Amino acid sequence: MSDHGICLVCGYKNHEVKKLHYFPRNINKSKTWQEAMGIQFVGTSLRNYRICNRHFNVDSYKNLTSHELRLDAIPTLFSAKPSCSLINDPPVAMSDSTQWENQPIKAQEVAKYGIFKKRNITPRESKLMNIIIKKEGYIRKLKYLSKKRGRDLKALSNLAESNEVRNIKNIYSNFRKVTMHNFDSVVV
Repeated sequence: MSDHGICLVCGYKNHEVKKLHYFPRNINKSKTWQEAMGIQFVGTSLRNYRICNRHFNVDSYKNLTSHELRLDAIPTLFSAKPSCSLINDPPVAMSDSTQWENQPIKAQEVAKYGIFKKRNITPRESKLMNIIIKKEGYIRKLKYLSKKRGRDLKALSNLAESNEVRNIKNIYSNFRKVTMHNFDSVVV
């Protein structure tokens, strides 16, 4: 998802928690964090995703007031309470051979959907997530076009105030006067 201002684990937004920490840029540290969370590591760092302060021990912080993490901090607190887990729809029955087990998800799924789950994604969830991803793409495109339009309008207003354009307006008005004068003399 494009909104990375939420906790990857529990979904809390940045205004609902004290601090959201980015995943480490270092691939080895990121791997340690992902394994501690139960995510199957496949070689990518989740550096654009965040995890909230609720998943770190008090010992993980250098300073409790600023919530700055120590270099060796690892998220270890993962609650099974509903407040700290995503609500999962029951799996859609496709066949008797389909089994939905609590397995760690792959990092590609986390990177694709931006969520943390401890089981496979149902087809219904996958469809909904794909719809959300497409809608977010449209929103990003609209935001880009809106910013571009704003820049274009600003450029046009700056152009309208320039001396060159003012001279063009005078030339055009003079041209109209001359043509109207010539037209009047022909008609009379």
